[in-house]
Amino acid sequence: MSVEAVNYGTQNPLARVINSTLIGGVIGYGAKYAIKLQKSEKKDINYAALVNSSRKDVNLKKVNSFKILKSRTPAQDEFINMIEHKENFKNPTLADLAERVGGKATELGKKVLQILADEKNKNIDVNGIVEALGKDTKEAKEFKYASSLTNCFADYNLARIVKKLGGEKSNAGQEFMRIIEEVDKQASFVTRKLLKATHYVIKSKRYTAPLVAAGATAGFAVAFIQNMLAHKTEA
Repeated sequence: MSVEAVNYGTQNPLARVINSTLIGGVIGYGAKYAIKLQKSEKKDINYAALVNSSRKDVNLKKVNSFKILKSRTPAQDEFINMIEHKENFKNPTLADLAERVGGKATELGKKVLQILADEKNKNIDVNGIVEALGKDTKEAKEFKYASSLTNCFADYNLARIVKKLGGEKSNAGQEFMRIIEEVDKQASFVTRKLLKATHYVIKSKRYTAPLVAAGATAGFAVAFIQNMLAHKTEA
């Protein structure tokens, strides 16, 4: 007697091959965007630039949102001042460095200002100030570290501003840190969006033909096997 191995319906064998091949090709095209980026593709992404762009955009929007207020809190003013002088933070003068370590509000700041005020030190540099503070002293090491910072979001600088606002337990200090946390969170969100868009652009440049061909071949093979199994066999 004869039996049917598997019932695949009454679809025409040729139509099955054509449909399956087309579906496989579509799946292959979709794989162009579904397959994760390879290491060779990721090397073209400047992650640092994406992060910097995101942070710059978020910081500017936050500053502008504070500037339009009729009255601002000390924490908001400190954030505005920090962002608007971030380029000076990267390339500070010696007077800027004196303020960075506390200015007239700290003993170290006062010592640095005194050194700068001395006429004989008019041509002094950072290393000269370190020497004047006592090369291996705690104050000299702190000044040297503070002078090496180029990012105003460095923990040292944020802690300095919080202390200036009254400390971690003060309302102003806590508000300032909430602002920092908020812009950090927003910058991370924007970075993820930019990264997703960048991945899409890179994937769009992939060669489509090999993926479509592979998908179509797989679809054809599946349909061919189905047709073979759909034939009646003698048992």
